[in-house]
Amino acid sequence: MNACSKIIGSLYLASWLHPEEMAGVDPDAVMREWVETYQGVPLPDPAAYRLHANA
Repeated sequence: MNACSKIIGSLYLASWLHPEEMAGVDPDAVMREWVETYQGVPLPDPAAYRLHANA
């Protein structure tokens, strides 16, 4: 579980820092697949787990 969270966190960070290069990568989809497929539980909305810079 720990290694996967590092991978997903890296995807989010890379997509924020390099949006052009990461245009085809969807960190929310990766997180949803990991939680639903490999953990066997539904994921309501990945955005609910992120902090927003202007919140």
